[in-house]
Amino acid sequence: MRVSDIYSAGIHGINQVSRFLTQKRHRKQQQKRQPDLALRYAGDWAFIDPKTNQKHDMAISPDFSIMIDHRELPGRIIGLDADQLVFLDHYGFQLKVFANHNGPSEIYDESSNRTYLVINHRDVPQQDDETENEPDNSDENY
Repeated sequence: MRVSDIYSAGIHGINQVSRFLTQKRHRKQQQKRQPDLALRYAGDWAFIDPKTNQKHDMAISPDFSIMIDHRELPGRIIGLDADQLVFLDHYGFQLKVFANHNGPSEIYDESSNRTYLVINHRDVPQQDDETENEPDNSDENY
């Protein structure tokens, strides 16, 4: 065995260890950031298709799985930061969810080349049908 072979094997081993430690540190940093991003993206959302005027429900779970109209989208997350979540579906098209401090704001669907505004259910007040029609009797006790 030549000295150059031993040297090459040593350098290769050092590179492998260095790559492993860098990947491990990167994974730990992602795990620290992920809860904050889960809070930003996770929730129940909706969007309206202007072509059909149909409302679609969208749910993003804390583990970033995506459901549209109560069906899970097969695919995987390929990009994630505070501004966008990039999902690659099983056909190879990207679904980009753009977010701000209130959560998702727009969705870009590469398969249809369309962008949809997100309806934030957190900001829409929930009305109870029964209390909506009842008169206000708050002054009766005076």
